[in-house]
Formats: sequence, structure tokens, C-alpha cells
Amino acid sequence: MFGPLANALPREASVVVFQYTEDSSCALTNKSIALVLTSMMWSLIPVTAVLQLIGLSRLSWPFWRRISVSFVFTTLCVIDVAGLSPGFAPTADFAVLLEDIVRDLYDIDQGSKVAAAGSTATHSEINDGRSLITIMLYMILATYTLSYGFFVCLVVLHHATAHKRQMTKSEK
Repeated sequence: MFGPLANALPREASVVVFQYTEDSSCALTNKSIALVLTSMMWSLIPVTAVLQLIGLSRLSWPFWRRISVSFVFTTLCVIDVAGLSPGFAPTADFAVLLEDIVRDLYDIDQGSKVAAAGSTATHSEINDGRSLITIMLYMILATYTLSYGFFVCLVVLHHATAHKRQMTKSEK
């Protein structure tokens, strides 16, 4: 983050919103939160299907149990992403390279503070072998595929449960 907004916001707000901090552990926490929230876009999809299936097949379960069971999958995805996210913090050498790229791209002088975050597919050797491909495979593609695969399984289970109970579609 750089520019007039960097100086206009209080430090606490810029840390939360833009991960602008010199303390790498705080920036890492914010990156973890951002990755978890991003992955929740697709890991929350099966929750409604689980609730519907429980509503059809587990009528005796209390409300708290239905909600708890429906969020188990999402919780596991969040734990997976949060557990893997610290491994994607840029190394000191790669952070310097990112800052140099941002300075060159936006023509920022060397006296201004710049905080850059990102990943790479071409400079993984200076980032301890971590690359954008790793992020895509383990954090995005895996949770995305599992979420929608689970959703499809739940749709099939819905259909089987409805068919077994001889439920029919409404006219609407």
C-alpha cells in the first residue's frame, strides 16, 4: 500500500484493511484471514444443502445439532486454508523484489514506504520454492473441488431421500 491513503488512515485501520505493517506476524495474520474469507465463498455452498438434507432425513435432531453438523465441512476447509496460509508469506528476498516491482510499476521514490504482498510463478527459488501454482492447487483448487463435489453428492442424496419418501415436485 502506498499513496495518500497510506498517510490518511490511522495505522490500526491500514493494518486491518491493507496489511500495511512492519510487523510481519500481523501482516501474516491478515493474509491468513484474507485467504480464509476468500475460500469461504465456495466452502459455504454445501451448508444449505446439508441443512436441507438434515431437514428431510433427521427430523428428530434439535436445531443446534442441525446447524453444527451443517457447518462441519466449512469448518474443516477453513482450518485447512488457515493452516496452510503461513507457508505462503514471502521471504525477505522475495518481499524486496515485490517492493521493487511496485516501485518501478507506479514510479514511487525510494523514500516512500511500500508494502507489497503477492506470489510468484517465476521466482519461486527466492521464495523458498513456494509459488502461485502451490496456492492454486492446495488452497484453492482442492477446497473448491471438495466443496462442489460434496454439494453434488448432497444433491444426489436429496433426490434419493425425496424419491424414497415418494415426494413429488410442486406445480410451481
